[in-house]
Amino acid sequence: MLEMIEPEPLLADRAALLLFLLFIHVADAGGGLTARDVQCLNQMLDHPDWTASPFLRSAQVNLRARYFDLWQDYQKGGIRRDLALLSTQLTSVLMTPGAPPAIDVKLAIEAFVGRLVRNASTLLLRLGLAALAPGRQAAWAELNQLLKAACQDQPIPPAVALRPPPRPAASAAAPARAAWPAASLQLTEENSWRRGRIEMRCAAVIPETADVRTFVLVPIMPTVLVYEPGQFVTLELAIDGKTVRRSYTMSSSPSRPHAISITVKRIPQGVVSNWLHDHLHQHATLHLSGPHGMFSCFNAPAPKLLLFAAGSGITPIMSMLRWLADTASSADVVLINNVRTPSDIIFATELDYLGTRLGNQLRLGIMPAADCPGMAWNGPIGHFSDQLIQLWAPDFAEREVFACGPAGYMKVVRATLEGIGLPMAQYHEESFGTPAVGMMATTASPLLKSPASTVVAAQNLPPAEVKATVEIVFARSGKTVTTIEGDFLLDLAETHDVMIESGCRAGNCGTCKVLKTEGEVVMEEQTALSAADMDDGYVLTCVGRVYGNKVVVQA
Repeated sequence: MLEMIEPEPLLADRAALLLFLLFIHVADAGGGLTARDVQCLNQMLDHPDWTASPFLRSAQVNLRARYFDLWQDYQKGGIRRDLALLSTQLTSVLMTPGAPPAIDVKLAIEAFVGRLVRNASTLLLRLGLAALAPGRQAAWAELNQLLKAACQDQPIPPAVALRPPPRPAASAAAPARAAWPAASLQLTEENSWRRGRIEMRCAAVIPETADVRTFVLVPIMPTVLVYEPGQFVTLELAIDGKTVRRSYTMSSSPSRPHAISITVKRIPQGVVSNWLHDHLHQHATLHLSGPHGMFSCFNAPAPKLLLFAAGSGITPIMSMLRWLADTASSADVVLINNVRTPSDIIFATELDYLGTRLGNQLRLGIMPAADCPGMAWNGPIGHFSDQLIQLWAPDFAEREVFACGPAGYMKVVRATLEGIGLPMAQYHEESFGTPAVGMMATTASPLLKSPASTVVAAQNLPPAEVKATVEIVFARSGKTVTTIEGDFLLDLAETHDVMIESGCRAGNCGTCKVLKTEGEVVMEEQTALSAADMDDGYVLTCVGRVYGNKVVVQA
């Protein structure tokens, strides 16, 4: 019996980078990389014994060790999807001392990419894949050409070989599937929702606490919903005869792609939150657009995570936790969840379940500020502090940090972490609600260094008693309205049925960016526009207040 000799370290290191380049070349063809693609790769790396090839097995082990660094390099542009770079790396592997014959490398590559494509994203063969997406077909063809040049033989036929047998014709019993529309869904790029406006039906309303409900939404037409955990959508609602748009983070996970959920807290005098609680019932329909936002662990993978949430800020955090659990992530996670009382813990039962399911991978630090009469609570009580961080995550400096909550909470969290030495490049935040008048941006970002002529400081705003009128021209919509100084552009647009897509309503996401060609618009807080954007005249309508005699925007 022949002994299986493991490859040398240099060869394994070069082969690991080759596998990563192969992954991004195929999975990100046409910008189509999804959470399921990442899940599939991680499963392969966690169980490298799926292949008998010592070369491929050793490369996977090495890639697992380097995965987070390589992924961050790719996110930052240090590694790019480039066929010439892939070709160079393949040549480097073949020329490394101890490399197996070129034909063996070719077979290993085909096995790796074939397994990746068969199991990833919306291309699950067992659910009736008809063909690979065009971008991935092209990527397969390019790889075959590289392998042919390397081995000087005929390439294996491209991705056509991965197609499953045709689905049988619908039987007479097909109408019985009406109760499960997704059961007959052919998973292709054509019926995937990745961006844009879509009509949804409310499938369920779930009470979470006394003033928080989760609304489960499914597409009217069976559709696979593709997004990143932590992103948000903008609801389009008809309230009192007017179209009102509000953004809510999805608390659901993209690992369950046939429905999304939003979790909404009823707010006193909150027009939309109260309407949703009182009127959005099962079977009601609405339109939404999205997905929006960059607040996602998907964009900053790390072996250790530290999550902060206050109140309903738990919604994007729950989306990430669900995704991490569903995708069998090996990440070490700490969650610090600040709430008012034990009765205000949103997702309390599921958090307990996730703590059991993930075991030592998840540490839950749930901290009510006060107890709740008549409700037993055996945990700690107190407020957010640096001692809380040291207690639950003494290794905080090694963790990628994600935080979400009201603006005041976020300011304290950020300042505390910075004060105790967290490298702020590891800090990501998502706040909610309209920024208060006079509140300046607190996120450290070079994008805030803007010309004084473009952004007016809050202390230079006109006095509150000045209420001059301003003429607002929405040039593309052909509408001209008159308002008082200080009104928000986005509020005016929605009041007068001018369509401006919006997202966070806090100056963070940039979704509502429009071009201003005349007049003065003051943005008290924003982190989405670059200095170049503002030099060109772009403004964010959600935080942009109008002043002067006339303002003209291209909306």
